[in-house]
Amino acid sequence: MNTEKNGWGENLEVEMREIIGVLKTKDTEDYMRLGNLALKINKILAISRPLLIGIAAVGSAFVGSPHGS
Repeated sequence: MNTEKNGWGENLEVEMREIIGVLKTKDTEDYMRLGNLALKINKILAISRPLLIGIAAVGSAFVGSPHGS
């Protein structure tokens, strides 16, 4: 491979590959952390959904009634 035409040498290619490897590792860690956070939020919402629906049903039962504020 002739890399001297475009100004890239073997040393620069090796250095760039190392940088890409570090960035890929850090990005993977961030994606895993954010993915786990999203999963926890999803579980919390899935568990609390029946409670929220019940509160909404009770609230809508009082709409239009003389006891509603």
